[in-house]
Amino acid sequence: MRDVIVDHLERNIPIQDSQHGFRKGRSCLANLLAFLDKVTESINNGLCVDVILLDFAKAFDPVLHQHLLRKLRANGIHEKIFK
Repeated sequence: MRDVIVDHLERNIPIQDSQHGFRKGRSCLANLLAFLDKVTESINNGLCVDVILLDFAKAFDPVLHQHLLRKLRANGIHEKIFK
């Protein structure tokens, strides 16, 4: 079911290429490598690089299911899937 929902969202909702984590071929490791490539490129071009890392892991723990379902419905996920 996850694959069907992600496929629907990728076909119908503009998801930026920089989005990683749940997309095929775009793992968290791929995101880290893309970031490292940008940092290395900037340093090689003589630019300064500042990095601020934030851990949002706990920010997404308390997902209110009704809000999630409302967002899915708004993006074209049909009622049949919820049942």
